[in-house]
Amino acid sequence: MRAVKGKNLLFALAGLCVGFLIGFALANSLGVRPRPVPDQPVGPATRDAGLLSREEIERAVARADAEPDNVELQRSLGRALHLYSVEANSPEALAAAIRLLRRAHDIGADQTDDLLALANALFDSGRLYDRAQLAEARSLYQRVLARKPNDAELIARVGWTFYFERPPKIAEAERAFRSALEAAPTQESALQGMIVALIAAEDFERAQKYLTELERANRLNPALPDLRALWEVRRNRSAERRATASLDSANDTRTR
Repeated sequence: MRAVKGKNLLFALAGLCVGFLIGFALANSLGVRPRPVPDQPVGPATRDAGLLSREEIERAVARADAEPDNVELQRSLGRALHLYSVEANSPEALAAAIRLLRRAHDIGADQTDDLLALANALFDSGRLYDRAQLAEARSLYQRVLARKPNDAELIARVGWTFYFERPPKIAEAERAFRSALEAAPTQESALQGMIVALIAAEDFERAQKYLTELERANRLNPALPDLRALWEVRRNRSAERRATASLDSANDTRTR
């Protein structure tokens, strides 16, 4: 990608993000698309014609640093960098996004949109790179929920912050997902969350029930194939483990 100087890089970033927003913003800009194998390592981004160099990112951030009171610049560049960072798998861009969004929050009179933008960036950083940031993301989501207590999507996001901790806080995640579904029974992120939480708890019968509910809510939900496969693999593994334990117990009894 040809180097872009000064304020024009903001527009270059915005242009890169336009393609990501078609479906990406719905499925993953909030970092709530479930991963069947959440411990899967995150590899380095591959440099190609659609990616920015570290120097280009640094130049964009330097411009925002030069105008620290320009809240719209911090917001716009921070949000563009966040979207770009997750799609391009760039921890450097995500760290820069968090710094700018934190500054926008600090000078933006605690506006709800600024709280959410920062929470979403912290969540993605937490699930991908630094689990410690999940707690701060959760705290910010809960502050927004104090203003919008029946927002099922926000409640589901809180559940995902528990799920992605290590070790996962499955009971807390399940409670949050259940609360989200009480507010909106077809909320897809909450349904997905209930499925993975129940699979983790080896409650396969209830997980299957929520798989059916998710398919009823949206049979084209892109997570459905992976969730079904995860359910099948974990159920079979659990059955094999129980069978082995039963056989071992029977052998112990016979040898006594």
